[in-house]
Amino acid sequence: MSSKRRIADPTSEMGTREWFAANLGKLGFSIVKSSSGFPDYELVNDKGSRILAEAEHKSSSFLAHGHDPHGCDLVVCWEHDAALPLPVVELATGKQYKPNERGQSFDVDKDARRQAMLDERNAKARTILMEHLELSFQLIKAYEMFLKKQSEWSVKMGKVADAVTHLSREVLFTLKEGEVDVTEMSMQELIHFVIDSIRESKDT
Repeated sequence: MSSKRRIADPTSEMGTREWFAANLGKLGFSIVKSSSGFPDYELVNDKGSRILAEAEHKSSSFLAHGHDPHGCDLVVCWEHDAALPLPVVELATGKQYKPNERGQSFDVDKDARRQAMLDERNAKARTILMEHLELSFQLIKAYEMFLKKQSEWSVKMGKVADAVTHLSREVLFTLKEGEVDVTEMSMQELIHFVIDSIRESKDT
């Protein structure tokens, strides 16, 4: 295969394997054996070390396929989007990751998920806040109406109290002046006397 051939960015595991085979020399590897089973490759690196490698389009597929991390030494992928207990070579960037080191695309996805979660929480918080503000507004309006009614009621009661006080003073003044002897009056006669006094006061 000519090294001048342009291999399109892969979108599948087979495309990733094709791209890797066309560019592995640039990455410091040579293929000793290729297999359709697990692992996909037996490689030799530029130091002469034998390496068993599995190819995936995304590194997360290694876990999704249920592969045993003890069955190979390296994961070769186009996009590193997971944390694996193995070294990972990300072909899209040429970057090599240590075991359990998360890929850049993983961080991007994680940040996107976190932002989506925050947006959802903020939307719920805004909804709850608006509901509370509406309830508070209704309570304030109800309290204002209560104060208004209470004020009107207080004014009316104040006028009644003033009138009763005024009339009571006049009745007491009449009694104190001795114009009427109430000592011999029955309770009913006394009540009639007070009522008559109030009527006379109103007439005057």
